Amino acid sequence: MVTEPFDKDLEAAIAMVRQGGIQSKHPLKRLKRNLLINICWAIIIFAAFFAALFVFNDVWIRMGILLMLSFTLWATWGSIRLYVGLQPLVSAENNVKAELNRQYALFTRWMKVQQNTGLVFYPISAATGFMAGGMEGSGKSVAEFIQLPFVMIALFVSIIVLVPFCYLLAKWMFKVAFGQHVDNMKQLMDSLEN
Repeated sequence: MVTEPFDKDLEAAIAMVRQGGIQSKHPLKRLKRNLLINICWAIIIFAAFFAALFVFNDVWIRMGILLMLSFTLWATWGSIRLYVGLQPLVSAENNVKAELNRQYALFTRWMKVQQNTGLVFYPISAATGFMAGGMEGSGKSVAEFIQLPFVMIALFVSIIVLVPFCYLLAKWMFKVAFGQHVDNMKQLMDSLEN
């Protein structure tokens, strides 16, 4: 009876793979996984905005929430389209570098569009949140709340402070969730040029 030599390291690696303990380091697979997490969070946020529609009766707050719902729906739809379009496995018929370039361009364009479109919706979100909080806190309608002294100044200050903060936060969140993997994909493309 012939026995094969026993390799402890190999056995440990095979056991880890069988138990799901090793994940791919392929940047496209990582991007796709993180994008799926992003889509799940977007669905949760959409549900929260939808529930908020039934909490507030003021027409201006509902309009703001509807605009945020539309932005969230648009962003989620764009994320789903990108998710479906990202293909970690490259066909033998395609040039690997060209395919990586295509997917890199898709992903970076998606990130920039999401961040820049947010700049349009952040003021709406800040104003809606400010008015909803003020209405709830004061017990008055939005029309009555706006007429309180310094409310308009506080609203504008909130927008001026929150919009850049939200933009920088979104940029940071994109960097944390996707940045390293986008950089890895770029390095992989650069290494294919040599």
